[in-house]
Amino acid sequence: MSRIDRPLDLSPDEAPAYTPVSGLTVAALGVAILGLVLIGGLTFAGRVAGKPAFDPLWLVVPIVGLALGFIARRHVVNSEGAYAGLSLAKAALWIAGLTGGSYAAYLFAIDLALRNQAAEFAQVWFAKAAQGPPEGAFLLTLDGPTRKGIDEKDIVGLRTRFSKELQTFNNVDINRIIGRANGKYNVEFRGVKEWSMIQGGYKVDLNLMLHTPEGKYEYTFPVFGRDTPELGGRTWHALLPHAKMTDAQLTALGRLLFSLQVEGRKQLVHWSELINEGKLLDAYRETLPTAERAAAKEASPGFAEFKNGSLLTLDGGDITPEARKSYAADLLRPYSINVNPGSAQARVGPPVIGFDGNAVRLDSVAEMVSPSSPTTVIHVFAEVIDEKLNAEIVKLRSSDQWRDAPTQAARGGEDEIDRFPNRSYRIIKVDIRPNEPRLGQHGPGPGGPPGGPGG
Repeated sequence: MSRIDRPLDLSPDEAPAYTPVSGLTVAALGVAILGLVLIGGLTFAGRVAGKPAFDPLWLVVPIVGLALGFIARRHVVNSEGAYAGLSLAKAALWIAGLTGGSYAAYLFAIDLALRNQAAEFAQVWFAKAAQGPPEGAFLLTLDGPTRKGIDEKDIVGLRTRFSKELQTFNNVDINRIIGRANGKYNVEFRGVKEWSMIQGGYKVDLNLMLHTPEGKYEYTFPVFGRDTPELGGRTWHALLPHAKMTDAQLTALGRLLFSLQVEGRKQLVHWSELINEGKLLDAYRETLPTAERAAAKEASPGFAEFKNGSLLTLDGGDITPEARKSYAADLLRPYSINVNPGSAQARVGPPVIGFDGNAVRLDSVAEMVSPSSPTTVIHVFAEVIDEKLNAEIVKLRSSDQWRDAPTQAARGGEDEIDRFPNRSYRIIKVDIRPNEPRLGQHGPGPGGPPGGPGG
């Protein structure tokens, strides 16, 4: 007789127990996978778009996954078998850790690349600004697509196309300082103050110290980079008007030149006030060497030539006798010179210091206001009269020991220029520039009466 095997009847206590999976492990694994998908998709989209996928906030997802993974693992281990899912917790830890670590390394690499690229570009800009002409450095203040195809050797074309922008560029103090350095300069980069993603690119604020024979200047120097695949990658340009001097320690040369700019400005104001008051003979005397001023009379031939425009040039060149006489009539009319051209957004800078052999000259930008013709930009050139002062400036500029020259605060201590009490200035030329754009409206200043024409 056959026997049929039957399953054993087990009591509830003898049946295998069901161990539930910890909900924390499921949540940890879900968040870890979510982080992997989101960050993977973000980086893939960045590669397709041709620009880095830089967004540190995305690190929050794998960090949360890691935290949940640790909590879930501990929960399962401490449950003494009441909960399963230890393998899921470990998988969440691995996925979240690898995703977060990889993306953090990716972000660090981008950050380091941006810092290095910004510093390298700034070095190029300073080299261009130091070697001249200024149009070469100016081009590096334009974004990549704008400067594409522009020949930096086409000086005339650049001045025609970007006349107003060049005017603003030439007024920026850091550009003037490096331009006067005569190739003697050193730039020490001191890290990045901050950088941010704006307008589809990267604004990097570099901290640097510029050292020239005039002194040591600390600056925040902003540059902007944008990924432009059509130009072969990331292009950079300097945000020069936003460069900010945070400290200045001047050498003897720097203090001398600073004082010359202040006094040159005062000389222009004084000369324009003489014209305002109708004291043309005194204004004429300001164009003569100091020793010849007392002897100048109204009957002097030179005074007659002065009133007919002997100081005038047109765009740096010759001018016809008729045009000279017409411009002279406008220039020597009371309140014809606005010494405060510009606006709050585009101010005229201090006089530009130039050197011609042993001569030191100051170029001040002003405007000539005429009742019968448009307001015209003029450049008033003055010359420093003091052989000892000029010789001292030439010596300090040519010294090879400029790196060791002592410095002090820009306005601290006794004025260096007081060592030359016999210094004076004389107006040597007024260049009329009808084609040079105006900086804008500023309002009445020493060149105009209250409520009168100011710009």
